[in-house]
Amino acid sequence: MKKLSILFFLGICWLPSFSQDIETDSSRIVEIRDIHVVGNKKTKEKIITRELQVSSGEKYVLKQLVDTLVLSRNLIYNTNLFNEVKVTIQEIGDGQTDLLIAVSERWYFYPLPIFKLADRNFNDWWVNQNNDFNRVKYGIKLNKFNARGRNEKLSLTLQSGFEQRFKFNYRIPYIDKKQQHGLIPEFLLITNNNLGFRTEDHLRIFLEGDKQLQTATGASLIHRYRKNFYDYHFLGVSMASTQIADTIATLNPNYFGDGRTHQKSVSMFYGYQSDRRNNINYPTSGHNILLTITKSGLGVFDDINYWTLQAKYAKYSDLGNGYYLGNSVSGNVTDGIKYFYNYGGLGFLPKLYVRGYELDLIEGQSYLLTKNSVRKLIWKHKTDISKVMPIKQFQTLPFAFYGKLFFDGGYVKNFEGYENNNRLTDKFIYGLGAGIDMVTMYDLVIRFEYSTNREGENQFFLNFFADL
Repeated sequence: MKKLSILFFLGICWLPSFSQDIETDSSRIVEIRDIHVVGNKKTKEKIITRELQVSSGEKYVLKQLVDTLVLSRNLIYNTNLFNEVKVTIQEIGDGQTDLLIAVSERWYFYPLPIFKLADRNFNDWWVNQNNDFNRVKYGIKLNKFNARGRNEKLSLTLQSGFEQRFKFNYRIPYIDKKQQHGLIPEFLLITNNNLGFRTEDHLRIFLEGDKQLQTATGASLIHRYRKNFYDYHFLGVSMASTQIADTIATLNPNYFGDGRTHQKSVSMFYGYQSDRRNNINYPTSGHNILLTITKSGLGVFDDINYWTLQAKYAKYSDLGNGYYLGNSVSGNVTDGIKYFYNYGGLGFLPKLYVRGYELDLIEGQSYLLTKNSVRKLIWKHKTDISKVMPIKQFQTLPFAFYGKLFFDGGYVKNFEGYENNNRLTDKFIYGLGAGIDMVTMYDLVIRFEYSTNREGENQFFLNFFADL
């Protein structure tokens, strides 16, 4: 506990601010005469005004207007198009005001080199895989954010190393004048010479081969519907085809079932999201609701036939004086999963694990997970590095540190007859500890955490995304 106390009182977060040049306790009625947007050199103005919950020519109680503009400012910032967003109310007399929206655009084209670990997280690679640098993926990823100034994202991935990958994705948020409907087409090709073919005691076992052990191709099309500011509906269809080497089918006959070497599928899913977080990358207030229903196997092929229901609710509370509370509960229920390739559970995805069990892959047909953190903003600062950085979008380097305490709990129901991976299933598990979160440029999050779990294991963990 002494170590936890020391960690808790260390710690930084930077969040862009909302500003107004007017008293916020007024009950006067004001009319918005005009709305001005500045700083958007590439972004179409309609992409910004789409996020406003007020309109020119309308009248508002001044206090309510200010509160509404705080929410609108958060929506604009959460497009991830801007480093900073400021909204200013400017009175012009006779009960009329103008709104000034000042934005600072981010850098939108990223030809980024790929150099990342093949494993589930840094800790899995460092401990379970003995920090083996042969388990590195490398290549290049071309990201064009805000394409055509319409918040579209074009992404192309060319990757080699531990896993070979070609991926094309084009996110079009709006295809109609009302800016409610969007499309996301994607194509994916993955080949592996090194493949995890079995799990033993919650650790994935890999086989390295001289030839390709697995080839997977897939394509999907998602329709997104955004009727209002906070609620999203998704409807998608996907097709996938995966081929494995005979060696894998021999070592694990249940990889695709019955020693098969091929799996084909057509799936459909519906998703719903209600997102009221003040900052989607590192929220400190608001909430987020997610619901997904997936049917895998629509009768086109007989290889698989199962459904999955996933849900999550996360609540973020500003307690005042720099203290913040985050709570989430999520769950997953499946029916009909039979084969190893389709298994899921805790530890497969970022954030989807009990802290303290970063090293464990806990497979199961259903799970329940709760994550809870109390954070304290210790220090924040912005540094002007324009003398050494010629690119304007990177000339301000923000830092913010939070100290925190956390407690997570979970339960995973094992697959029937699955004995290879049952030490942590069918029982309540928990982890607790303390840590420091660092938030910096472009909302990059680095987490330093020390935790203990139900098994009495104590360890330091490093992660590169928000905790819940």
